[in-house]
Amino acid sequence: MTDKLTPAELFDRVAQATLGLAPGRQYRHLKSGKKYMALAACLREHDLEPCVIYTEMDALSLGYAVSFCRPATEFFKKFALEAPA
Repeated sequence: MTDKLTPAELFDRVAQATLGLAPGRQYRHLKSGKKYMALAACLREHDLEPCVIYTEMDALSLGYAVSFCRPATEFFKKFALEAPA
């Protein structure tokens, strides 16, 4: 599917959908209150939907790094950027 889009078009698709994403910053899950760190933005291969890759802060503090991927539209509905300490 990516052969139909130029690298610039792929970049624009991710950039527009994840505008405001702050990789390396903490986000709080609005329902559970748990903290997560946004790692990167990406495209889901089969449909090129922009997604966010993130990890749980509690796991990081214990030395574990389990990453999750969620569509960007869903991520921004469920997570809020934490204010810097």
